[in-house]
Amino acid sequence: MANESSNCLTGASPVDLAKVVACNHGFYCPNNTNEHPPQYCAPTRSCQAIRLLPFQNNCPEPQGIYEPIVCPKGSYCPAGGKVVIPCSKGHYCPLGTETPFRCGRLSICPPRSSRELALDGFLVALIFDLLILALVFVPTSKLFVRVIPRKAHKGLKSDESTCESQLKTIEGDIAGNPDNDPANPDSDGAESAADLQDFVSTVAEYNDGGENGLSIGFNAIGFTVEKHSKRLISAISGKFEKGTLCGILGPSGAGKSTFMKVMMGKLEPTEGFININGHATKLAQYKKLIGFVPAEDVLLPELTVRENILHSARVRLPRNQSDTACQKLVDNLISCLGLSHVQHQVVGSQITSSISSGQKRRVSIGMELVAAPVALFLDEPTSGLDSATALSIMRLLKAISRTGVTVICILHQPREEIFEALDQVLLLAQGRQLYQGPVSDASNYFCGHGFRIPARSNPADVLLDIAAGRMKIKTSFIASQDLPKILAETWEQRRDELARASVMAREIPTSECLKPIELARIASVRGALWHRQTYLCFVRAMKQQFRQPSGLLLEIGVGGIAGLLIGLGLYPYKGMHFQGTYLAPFELLSSAVDYSTVPKIGQMIALAIALAAAAPGVSTFGEEKSLYWREASVGHSRSAYFVGKVLSTIPRTALSALHFTSFYAILSTPLMAFWITFLLNMLYFYCVYGLASFVSTAVKRENGTLLAMILCLIIGAFGGYAPPLSTIQTWRLEWLWRMCPGTWLSEAYVDQTLKQVAYLYDTNTAARWTGYTLGRTPLDIAMIFLIGTAYRVAAFLGLLFFDRNKQR
Repeated sequence: MANESSNCLTGASPVDLAKVVACNHGFYCPNNTNEHPPQYCAPTRSCQAIRLLPFQNNCPEPQGIYEPIVCPKGSYCPAGGKVVIPCSKGHYCPLGTETPFRCGRLSICPPRSSRELALDGFLVALIFDLLILALVFVPTSKLFVRVIPRKAHKGLKSDESTCESQLKTIEGDIAGNPDNDPANPDSDGAESAADLQDFVSTVAEYNDGGENGLSIGFNAIGFTVEKHSKRLISAISGKFEKGTLCGILGPSGAGKSTFMKVMMGKLEPTEGFININGHATKLAQYKKLIGFVPAEDVLLPELTVRENILHSARVRLPRNQSDTACQKLVDNLISCLGLSHVQHQVVGSQITSSISSGQKRRVSIGMELVAAPVALFLDEPTSGLDSATALSIMRLLKAISRTGVTVICILHQPREEIFEALDQVLLLAQGRQLYQGPVSDASNYFCGHGFRIPARSNPADVLLDIAAGRMKIKTSFIASQDLPKILAETWEQRRDELARASVMAREIPTSECLKPIELARIASVRGALWHRQTYLCFVRAMKQQFRQPSGLLLEIGVGGIAGLLIGLGLYPYKGMHFQGTYLAPFELLSSAVDYSTVPKIGQMIALAIALAAAAPGVSTFGEEKSLYWREASVGHSRSAYFVGKVLSTIPRTALSALHFTSFYAILSTPLMAFWITFLLNMLYFYCVYGLASFVSTAVKRENGTLLAMILCLIIGAFGGYAPPLSTIQTWRLEWLWRMCPGTWLSEAYVDQTLKQVAYLYDTNTAARWTGYTLGRTPLDIAMIFLIGTAYRVAAFLGLLFFDRNKQR
């Protein structure tokens, strides 16, 4: 029933909110005095409809003469609530402002602003975008190239290096004619092969004139795959002498690659043992002194030819060598490999290659040669090369071996000159040994067993035909249907007798062989220090990013679009992301409360960042596992590689987070400070990248992106919005949610939003309803960082322990 003496618009009896005059902070109380304290009036129907809607102004006018109203947007009401003052330029005043909020120097805040249009991020992002675009239109292959003085390449031709020409003009067989040996200073070709001689002498200097060589013995070596009980190699015995060029021949499936992996320690032999310089030890213990060229070229396509080789030199040469010495050695080697005219071209991928496959092969070989190894293993080094280039490579390897380096290579159908350049040959068939010894004795050995070897034939082709069982014999001494097996048994029976008469059995005096402890000492000074390797890996990774501008720009663009979409979804809220119950005694004046929007924003941001960053995060390690395996197998610091890669991702995640936050902030205009919002978003990018990196180390490349995206969406969904964290607490499962960074992100968003309006609303009630703890944003930031770091630790452990056999 209406009260005719009522001060309320509806005529209802008012309810005193206080006994004395008391105007809450952020309210306008023009008519309240001690005689007329604040009152609550039942709202009119239209006012009630407004109050039931979230994020709307309270009724435009008080429902009674003595009813306070919250200070309207665009204005502020100083303490006491007696005046309403329009917000001045450079400030903004959201609903219920008591003291205007100062805008940033780069923000747009005209008079009567109710929210801040922060342009800080946009301007900073614009500067970086212009720099990136400038780099895109600059020839990126020249951005990081060291300018080499012309005199360093004096005499080099543009189409073919001088050393390459010199190698091709060396006539005759190196092995058969020592006068033509480029490593021999008295040879006729030594004066013309200056670059080759310089490189070879430098390698010899690094190896103390050949004193640091390795002689590798193997006795009854066998390897069986236990899972399938399949024997791949068996009963292989012999010795690779220090300073020799040795070839491993055999038809497909003969066990050549398996034998080489066993020799290098990549596979553990199931039978027999290996000795180094007469001492029972494993070659893998001296990986810093060993070079390995795999059958497939493992190169970074974004780097130039020179940069690929130079990085290997800087990381693997003795740490006391100056960068000038490294550069000079690389100059000489590039010249000898015939790569001078393409040294500043990026290697490129299989689809967009800028150099030929043969040139890639030479780059792969050069990355190992430049490290001045004491033993070098090569899996089909001449594959993909024309016959002339293949011969020049073998001649270079021959010259290197004369410095005391043990060179062992698998060869596939070598031409006659290449075969005769070898010092020793090991012939395999069906995983068994048919012959090992000097190349010159191979033909006589098989002729003695009834094989007819044509006078003008290539001995290597004949040996391969014998191993494959395709060679005709003059006698019935060997059953042709089981030829390889009987040849292997024959070799086993005569091995001891042959060993005494062959180079294979020659005993090296103890004075010429370094003991394992001495080899370990030499290996300890090889390789750059950890911080130097970290820096080199970081610089290399940054080059990769700058030379993939489309991927970088796409990633940044996706981050910006994700922020734009979330900002558009929040634009209708006009910056009012929270509305709670007014502080006592004005609770009855409250409009509809909304405690869930800020947690929902936190979850939306977590999910958006997961979608934007999961796929790029997988590529951090997933795209170059083969390179990591190759570098780890020759002694690169795995932790330095990992830290360098992680550091290189920080700039791109920061740029993605900056664009994401800029679009989100300009459209949603949250009460949070822009740079705190950016920090939280960047740290969440950091988490997503870390989790995606771990996934990339644990699964195959083709499965990594999908799995990483699913996991990142899961940790984002565990943010405490749905179901609410308060409900989770009743289940006693909060610890599970707290293991996910999304919960800490949402808590920080809630805390930063509510602390801006704590003078106006009962934020403690909101905290209890949501389940978040207020006032610990620094802890939230620290926990997001720690979880992201934990993901990276897991990623590093994944690099260490997954595919360990490929890192040996």
